[in-house]
Amino acid sequence: MRKLLAIILSIVCTLGVVFCITSCQEKKSTYNEAYIFDKITFRKSDKLTIEDLSAFIPSSIMIDGKTVNTIKDFEDLLHDNLDTYSIVQNVNGTNERIFLAPKYYSIFLKTDDIISVGIMNDGILTYEEYSYTKKNYEDRIEYLTDNENFTFSNNTMTYDFSFPLEPTNSFVVIYNYKH
Repeated sequence: MRKLLAIILSIVCTLGVVFCITSCQEKKSTYNEAYIFDKITFRKSDKLTIEDLSAFIPSSIMIDGKTVNTIKDFEDLLHDNLDTYSIVQNVNGTNERIFLAPKYYSIFLKTDDIISVGIMNDGILTYEEYSYTKKNYEDRIEYLTDNENFTFSNNTMTYDFSFPLEPTNSFVVIYNYKH
């Protein structure tokens, strides 16, 4: 009886360990499964100050009756006004208004060399396809196109928008897409 109990217990423990190992492994990006916009997150340099971002903070904007005084306040401003917030950026010698609303409704890998992005225009979803070059790293996979660099890590597809700051400082909005 004890041998049978020991065998059953060892099988259950082995299956438990196998299940934990396989469920904890980072999943690979999959073909023809849409990654839908989920949220924005931020990456910034340690040296960044609110003064570095002051050119991007409208003086008339307040959050809950308070002005934007910290980088966290600025991040909250972007979260709360993502669909309407914009900056003017010099692109190839021309000033262009760039909106921070997500460019893509969805992203999915179509084949080994084609990525497709869903773009919502006036309630109609259209798709554009781009060739990509894939780069594998230990902690992520990058899909490089002529228009965008997409990164897959931790079951999330992302792309970045960097604010035009001095090279020593950086403030990056990261657009996160999930299944």
